[in-house]
Amino acid sequence: MDKIRLFFVIGIAAWFTVKLYGLGTWSWEQSNQAGIFLNLACVIGITTLAAYQRKNEVNFILRWKNVSKTAVMYSFLLSCSMGVWYYGIVPETIEQRKKQQLQMLQDFINDPAELSAVQRMNPAMGEQSR
Repeated sequence: MDKIRLFFVIGIAAWFTVKLYGLGTWSWEQSNQAGIFLNLACVIGITTLAAYQRKNEVNFILRWKNVSKTAVMYSFLLSCSMGVWYYGIVPETIEQRKKQQLQMLQDFINDPAELSAVQRMNPAMGEQSR
């Protein structure tokens, strides 16, 4: 059980490190992709380790139940960590991303060449749908 707790701490610390590194060097999408990949790898690793530690349990349902509790606990801690990151440490990045997306949409709509090209490819965006 101590190894699993160590992996909990390592996984969450690695996620914070990746997000902190990506904050100034990667785009929003790259940072999210790296975070998702790392989180998925940690959940799989923790679940695999928990299943290996309980390999002597004969009843599959009990073993699955205990392993899933471990995965849910890690997911809960990770969700809390993500909340601390996005709403406590760097809340301005979410607001910046919203403004960036709105600006991109505004630029797209104001560019008649791009808008007409998309309207030609997608009939649902024709003049009647405005």
